[in-house]
Amino acid sequence: MALRDSQLALYQRCPRRFFYTHVLEIGGRRSETSFMKMHDAVQKVIDVATVAEDGEFSREKFDAAFEEAWVSHGPADHGYSKEYKQIALGLIRYLEESTKGYKVQPSPQLRLPVSGGCGGEVVITPDQVVSHPSGQVIMRKVRTGHRSDKENDGIAAAVFHLAATAHTPGCKVELVHLSDAEVTPIQMSATVLRNRQATVTTISENIRAGHFPLEEGTACPRCPAFFVCGRLPSGPLVKKISG
Repeated sequence: MALRDSQLALYQRCPRRFFYTHVLEIGGRRSETSFMKMHDAVQKVIDVATVAEDGEFSREKFDAAFEEAWVSHGPADHGYSKEYKQIALGLIRYLEESTKGYKVQPSPQLRLPVSGGCGGEVVITPDQVVSHPSGQVIMRKVRTGHRSDKENDGIAAAVFHLAATAHTPGCKVELVHLSDAEVTPIQMSATVLRNRQATVTTISENIRAGHFPLEEGTACPRCPAFFVCGRLPSGPLVKKISG
Protein backbone atom coordinates (compact mmCIF):
# COMPACT_ATOMS: atom_id res chain seq x y z
CA MET A 1 0.00 0.00 0.00
CA ALA A 2 1.36 3.38 -1.02
CA LEU A 3 0.22 6.55 0.74
CA ARG A 4 1.00 10.17 -0.02
CA ASP A 5 2.18 12.54 2.69
CA SER A 6 -0.98 14.61 2.23
CA GLN A 7 -3.13 11.51 2.81
CA LEU A 8 -1.36 10.78 6.08
CA ALA A 9 -1.97 14.34 7.23
CA LEU A 10 -5.65 14.08 6.29
CA TYR A 11 -6.11 10.81 8.19
CA GLN A 12 -4.45 12.34 11.24
CA ARG A 13 -6.85 15.32 11.09
CA CYS A 14 -9.97 13.24 10.42
CA PRO A 15 -9.99 9.49 9.67
CA ARG A 16 -13.58 9.70 8.43
CA ARG A 17 -12.72 12.46 5.94
CA PHE A 18 -9.93 10.22 4.64
CA PHE A 19 -12.46 7.41 4.22
CA TYR A 20 -14.89 9.51 2.19
CA THR A 21 -12.18 11.16 0.11
CA HIS A 22 -9.77 8.32 -0.65
CA VAL A 23 -11.72 5.09 -0.10
CA LEU A 24 -15.27 5.86 -1.20
CA GLU A 25 -14.17 8.84 -3.31
CA ILE A 26 -17.40 10.72 -2.54
CA GLY A 27 -16.03 13.51 -0.40
CA GLY A 28 -16.71 16.19 -2.98
CA ARG A 29 -14.99 19.55 -3.28
CA ARG A 30 -15.60 22.93 -1.77
CA SER A 31 -17.13 25.56 -4.02
CA GLU A 32 -14.36 26.92 -6.22
CA THR A 33 -14.24 30.62 -5.38
CA SER A 34 -12.28 33.25 -7.28
CA PHE A 35 -9.83 33.33 -4.37
CA MET A 36 -9.24 29.58 -4.75
CA LYS A 37 -8.79 29.98 -8.50
CA MET A 38 -6.12 32.59 -7.85
CA HIS A 39 -4.23 30.14 -5.66
CA ASP A 40 -4.69 27.40 -8.29
CA ALA A 41 -3.00 29.62 -10.88
CA VAL A 42 -0.06 30.23 -8.55
CA GLN A 43 0.16 26.50 -7.86
CA LYS A 44 0.50 25.85 -11.59
CA VAL A 45 3.50 28.19 -11.68
CA ILE A 46 5.01 26.25 -8.77
CA ASP A 47 4.59 23.06 -10.81
CA VAL A 48 6.43 24.64 -13.75
CA ALA A 49 9.17 26.00 -11.49
CA THR A 50 10.27 22.45 -10.63
CA VAL A 51 11.17 21.57 -14.21
CA ALA A 52 13.44 24.39 -15.41
CA GLU A 53 15.40 22.61 -18.14
CA ASP A 54 18.63 24.58 -17.92
CA GLY A 55 18.74 24.90 -14.12
CA GLU A 56 17.84 28.59 -14.25
CA PHE A 57 14.45 30.21 -13.83
CA SER A 58 14.39 33.83 -14.92
CA ARG A 59 11.68 36.43 -14.32
CA GLU A 60 10.67 36.10 -17.96
CA LYS A 61 10.02 32.38 -17.49
CA PHE A 62 8.08 32.98 -14.29
CA ASP A 63 5.98 35.66 -15.98
CA ALA A 64 5.29 33.53 -19.04
CA ALA A 65 4.28 30.58 -16.86
CA PHE A 66 2.05 32.83 -14.78
CA GLU A 67 0.24 34.41 -17.74
CA GLU A 68 -0.54 30.96 -19.14
CA ALA A 69 -1.72 29.68 -15.76
CA TRP A 70 -3.85 32.78 -15.17
CA VAL A 71 -5.80 32.24 -18.40
CA SER A 72 -6.29 28.51 -17.82
CA HIS A 73 -6.86 28.40 -14.04
CA GLY A 74 -7.19 31.90 -12.62
CA PRO A 75 -10.31 34.09 -12.16
CA ALA A 76 -9.52 35.92 -15.41
CA ASP A 77 -13.17 36.82 -16.03
CA HIS A 78 -13.95 38.06 -12.51
CA GLY A 79 -14.88 41.68 -11.90
CA TYR A 80 -11.91 42.06 -9.56
CA SER A 81 -9.56 40.05 -11.77
CA LYS A 82 -7.02 42.89 -11.82
CA GLU A 83 -6.84 42.98 -8.02
CA TYR A 84 -6.62 39.20 -7.73
CA LYS A 85 -3.87 39.19 -10.30
CA GLN A 86 -1.83 41.71 -8.32
CA ILE A 87 -2.09 39.52 -5.22
CA ALA A 88 -1.05 36.46 -7.23
CA LEU A 89 1.90 38.32 -8.75
CA GLY A 90 3.08 39.18 -5.25
CA LEU A 91 3.15 35.48 -4.41
CA ILE A 92 4.97 34.69 -7.65
CA ARG A 93 7.56 37.38 -6.94
CA TYR A 94 8.38 35.77 -3.60
CA LEU A 95 8.66 32.37 -5.27
CA GLU A 96 11.05 33.94 -7.76
CA GLU A 97 13.00 35.66 -4.98
CA SER A 98 13.34 32.49 -2.94
CA THR A 99 14.70 30.66 -6.01
CA LYS A 100 17.18 33.37 -7.06
CA GLY A 101 20.82 32.33 -6.87
CA TYR A 102 20.05 28.61 -6.84
CA LYS A 103 20.17 25.99 -9.56
CA VAL A 104 16.79 24.32 -10.05
CA GLN A 105 16.95 20.54 -10.27
CA PRO A 106 14.32 17.95 -11.26
CA SER A 107 12.20 16.81 -8.31
CA PRO A 108 12.66 13.09 -7.54
CA GLN A 109 9.87 10.91 -6.22
CA LEU A 110 10.82 10.07 -2.65
CA ARG A 111 9.75 6.80 -1.04
CA LEU A 112 9.74 6.11 2.69
CA PRO A 113 9.14 2.47 3.75
CA VAL A 114 6.57 2.00 6.51
CA SER A 115 8.06 0.08 9.43
CA GLY A 116 6.24 -2.74 11.20
CA GLY A 117 4.35 -5.69 9.79
CA CYS A 118 1.88 -3.74 7.64
CA GLY A 119 4.41 -2.96 4.92
CA GLY A 120 3.81 -0.30 2.31
CA GLU A 121 5.45 3.05 1.75
CA VAL A 122 4.86 6.78 1.78
CA VAL A 123 5.39 8.60 -1.52
CA ILE A 124 6.47 12.26 -1.46
CA THR A 125 7.34 14.55 -4.36
CA PRO A 126 9.10 17.82 -3.45
CA ASP A 127 7.62 20.93 -5.06
CA GLN A 128 11.10 22.28 -5.67
CA VAL A 129 14.68 21.02 -5.45
CA VAL A 130 17.46 23.60 -5.67
CA SER A 131 21.18 23.57 -5.10
CA HIS A 132 23.27 26.34 -3.55
CA PRO A 133 26.51 27.39 -5.28
CA SER A 134 28.30 25.63 -2.40
CA GLY A 135 26.72 22.36 -3.53
CA GLN A 136 24.15 22.16 -0.71
CA VAL A 137 20.92 20.55 -1.95
CA ILE A 138 17.63 21.92 -0.61
CA MET A 139 14.32 20.10 -1.00
CA ARG A 140 11.18 22.19 -0.58
CA LYS A 141 7.44 21.96 -0.25
CA VAL A 142 5.89 25.21 -1.50
CA ARG A 143 2.52 26.38 -0.19
CA THR A 144 0.58 29.28 -1.69
CA GLY A 145 -1.19 30.09 1.59
CA HIS A 146 -0.20 30.84 5.18
CA ARG A 147 1.67 28.51 7.52
CA SER A 148 -0.43 26.80 10.17
CA ASP A 149 0.80 26.69 13.77
CA LYS A 150 1.90 23.04 13.79
CA GLU A 151 2.67 22.48 10.12
CA ASN A 152 6.45 22.52 10.40
CA ASP A 153 6.49 19.66 12.95
CA GLY A 154 3.48 17.66 11.76
CA ILE A 155 3.46 14.19 10.28
CA ALA A 156 3.64 15.38 6.64
CA ALA A 157 6.70 17.49 7.42
CA ALA A 158 8.31 14.60 9.30
CA VAL A 159 7.92 12.05 6.50
CA PHE A 160 9.19 14.63 4.01
CA HIS A 161 12.27 15.20 6.17
CA LEU A 162 12.89 11.46 6.63
CA ALA A 163 12.44 10.62 2.94
CA ALA A 164 14.48 13.58 1.69
CA THR A 165 17.47 12.98 3.96
CA ALA A 166 17.40 9.26 3.16
CA HIS A 167 17.43 10.06 -0.58
CA THR A 168 20.07 12.80 -0.35
CA PRO A 169 22.03 12.60 2.93
CA GLY A 170 22.97 16.02 4.25
CA CYS A 171 20.31 17.92 2.29
CA LYS A 172 18.26 20.72 3.84
CA VAL A 173 14.48 20.38 3.96
CA GLU A 174 12.27 23.48 3.90
CA LEU A 175 8.68 24.66 3.78
CA VAL A 176 7.99 27.78 1.70
CA HIS A 177 4.79 29.76 2.38
CA LEU A 178 4.24 32.38 -0.28
CA SER A 179 1.47 34.27 1.54
CA ASP A 180 3.82 34.74 4.52
CA ALA A 181 6.89 35.40 2.33
CA GLU A 182 8.64 32.91 4.59
CA VAL A 183 10.98 29.94 4.29
CA THR A 184 10.93 27.62 7.30
CA PRO A 185 13.53 24.86 7.77
CA ILE A 186 12.12 21.51 8.91
CA GLN A 187 14.20 20.67 11.97
CA MET A 188 13.17 17.83 14.27
CA SER A 189 15.00 15.87 16.91
CA ALA A 190 15.68 12.17 16.43
CA THR A 191 13.10 11.43 19.13
CA VAL A 192 10.38 13.44 17.39
CA LEU A 193 11.14 11.78 14.06
CA ARG A 194 10.91 8.32 15.65
CA ASN A 195 7.58 9.23 17.20
CA ARG A 196 6.24 10.53 13.87
CA GLN A 197 7.42 7.37 12.11
CA ALA A 198 5.60 5.27 14.71
CA THR A 199 2.46 7.33 14.00
CA VAL A 200 2.84 6.56 10.29
CA THR A 201 2.90 2.85 11.12
CA THR A 202 -0.21 3.17 13.29
CA ILE A 203 -2.10 5.08 10.60
CA SER A 204 -1.14 2.53 7.94
CA GLU A 205 -2.33 -0.32 10.17
CA ASN A 206 -5.61 1.49 10.86
CA ILE A 207 -6.25 2.06 7.16
CA ARG A 208 -5.58 -1.60 6.37
CA ALA A 209 -7.92 -2.62 9.18
CA GLY A 210 -10.69 -0.33 7.92
CA HIS A 211 -10.62 1.79 11.07
CA PHE A 212 -12.08 5.22 10.22
CA PRO A 213 -13.63 6.61 13.43
CA LEU A 214 -15.81 9.70 13.43
CA GLU A 215 -14.17 12.58 15.31
CA GLU A 216 -16.49 15.55 15.50
CA GLY A 217 -15.02 19.03 15.76
CA THR A 218 -15.53 22.69 14.97
CA ALA A 219 -14.22 22.19 11.42
CA CYS A 220 -16.95 19.68 10.52
CA PRO A 221 -19.43 22.18 8.99
CA ARG A 222 -16.75 23.28 6.52
CA CYS A 223 -16.05 19.73 5.36
CA PRO A 224 -17.28 18.76 1.84
CA ALA A 225 -18.49 15.45 3.30
CA PHE A 226 -20.49 17.08 6.10
CA PHE A 227 -23.93 16.11 4.78
CA VAL A 228 -23.05 12.47 4.10
CA CYS A 229 -21.08 11.88 7.29
CA GLY A 230 -22.66 9.60 9.85
CA ARG A 231 -22.77 6.09 11.20
CA LEU A 232 -21.17 3.46 8.95
CA PRO A 233 -22.68 0.00 8.46
CA SER A 234 -20.69 -2.98 9.67
CA GLY A 235 -19.11 -5.50 7.35
CA PRO A 236 -16.70 -5.40 4.43
CA LEU A 237 -16.81 -2.80 1.68
CA VAL A 238 -17.45 -4.21 -1.78
CA LYS A 239 -17.42 -2.03 -4.90
CA LYS A 240 -19.86 -3.02 -7.61
CA ILE A 241 -18.79 -2.15 -11.14
CA SER A 242 -21.48 -2.34 -13.79
CA GLY A 243 -20.41 -3.91 -17.05
